[in-house]
Amino acid sequence: MNDRLLALYIPEWPAQAAKLPLDEAVALCSGGRVQAVTAPARAAGIRPQMRLKQARILCPSLKEKPYSLADAELAFQPVIEAAAQQLYSPKCWFPGLVTAALSRSQRRAESALAAELTEELAQVGFAVQIGIARGTLAACLAAREQLLIADSQVMPFLSAEPLSSLGFFLRPGVKISGFDFSDQYLIKMTDSLTHLGITSLGQMCALGRPALIRRFGTLGAISYDLASGENLEDAARVKTAPASPGLYQFFTPPASSLTQLLLPARALVVEMYARLRASGQVCTQVQFICRCENGKMLSRSWNLGVDLSSKDLVERIKHQLETVTVGGSGNEALGAVSQIELHPLRVVDARQAMTPLWGRNSDPPQELDEAARSASSLLGKRGVRVPHLTSGYDPRSVVELKTWQERGSQKRPRPRVGALSGVAPEIVFMHPKPAGIIDSRGRRILPGRDGQLKAPVKWVQVAGRKIAVKKTEGPWPINGQWWRPGVPNHLGPRIFLRVYGEEETLLLVYRKSTWWLDAWEGQK
Repeated sequence: MNDRLLALYIPEWPAQAAKLPLDEAVALCSGGRVQAVTAPARAAGIRPQMRLKQARILCPSLKEKPYSLADAELAFQPVIEAAAQQLYSPKCWFPGLVTAALSRSQRRAESALAAELTEELAQVGFAVQIGIARGTLAACLAAREQLLIADSQVMPFLSAEPLSSLGFFLRPGVKISGFDFSDQYLIKMTDSLTHLGITSLGQMCALGRPALIRRFGTLGAISYDLASGENLEDAARVKTAPASPGLYQFFTPPASSLTQLLLPARALVVEMYARLRASGQVCTQVQFICRCENGKMLSRSWNLGVDLSSKDLVERIKHQLETVTVGGSGNEALGAVSQIELHPLRVVDARQAMTPLWGRNSDPPQELDEAARSASSLLGKRGVRVPHLTSGYDPRSVVELKTWQERGSQKRPRPRVGALSGVAPEIVFMHPKPAGIIDSRGRRILPGRDGQLKAPVKWVQVAGRKIAVKKTEGPWPINGQWWRPGVPNHLGPRIFLRVYGEEETLLLVYRKSTWWLDAWEGQK
């Protein structure tokens, strides 16, 4: 059963952290997109995640300032610390949004808890919005509207929300279950559903989770879970033992400078990655703890992507160590550090975390499909072709090139007697080599009218070699390619024969009154 979550939200936190002027149209920008805006800029129609070029058109007098996610995270730490006084293990999804599971005693007095937490944070200078509901997305949207939603009202509340509500939580940089996505994928998914007449979360859930996974992959599964009131991260799970033994570094005497702390912290990260790599695992959630000589402690946990490097994790730890040794956001340094710890809280099998060639979706990405269709329009219908597994007996006919528009699902064909199966031959000759098969009397063997051999095969002569034959399979006479409708019958009648020697297997074909060595299956 899903726990009820409390969500703490501060609107436009990056703008507040950067102390932007409230009476001017100013935007924090990064990567060619707007990340945060002031009220005058919002009044001009500028919204977060909007392209910077479009924002300049809407507001020519817009002032631009660089956006630093690290600075926003560092400035948000006092809010997390204040919330941690009342909540157990709060989760920061992005600077400005925190969720935490409520205990049984807290669920009995949710209104009082929300009022008390709002008052405490207001006293330290933070105006927050709080919402409580069952499910991650429901709690976050409730915080945006400052609502306390009963369990029986969660699904009606979510079902009425538009698809754009997903963008409130699924922002660039948010990592869920090791999956990190860009906002362009969410925009394409919502656009595709809108074109089908699906405009609300309830209509999207009616499609079913399997249908969304087939079309949109991991993003579809996450969107369905959010819209159906699921808790993507249950805070109670953090209480369990770490998924892998933690790593510790002690300092005697205690270290008080960033230089003394950074190198040992980097060594812990490298060692953790090496341990997980040796066991075939990938860490998707990690906890960093810094203990000071005076008894104070700093604890942070992050959701990691499966492709996050050790260097990126070291950078995150560096920002936390700066808070401890130097201080930040108006706070004093915590003191000399006596111990640092690194705990992998959640790990997954590295094989399950591997990304396929074209991403996690079964279908090729939309960018690839558009590029292939564009190339086809320039080169002609048969300009872009992809290999397609089909029926056939010889190595050349089991693969057929189909145009991009005619490609279909890769269904393995029904096996036929004599057809190649298993691992493909090691060598398929571009130009088959002439060969001859000989019986025990030294006479060459040619097939009869019925396609069968008149005598057992004793030897095979090919490329100046005489190979002793242990056994044969076949022959299998074939005329054309009758299993492919509409294909010209230019190959004519053929007879296939598989010959097993002492150390090798030969694939022979009889065509145009001659035996040919078509492929070689290698040493046994």
